[in-house]
Amino acid sequence: MESITPELPVVHLPFADRLPQPAAVVENTYDLAEKLLADQRKFAEGLLKAAKPLVPAILPANPSPGRHHSVTMRVHN
Repeated sequence: MESITPELPVVHLPFADRLPQPAAVVENTYDLAEKLLADQRKFAEGLLKAAKPLVPAILPANPSPGRHHSVTMRVHN
């Protein structure tokens, strides 16, 4: 029986033996994504902590349940 697909030539790529295995690429990519997300969360939590003293000055003391309040902040240069 004859194959209908032609044989592919053997290609020798320089340094191909130094490329990481596909599983290692996936593992490293997800490890990096996890670290970035954890760092982003830490930054956001730090930002909230730093802004906490300012919250009483810009939000009403006793907001009505179920009602949304708009907040306007002025930035002075």
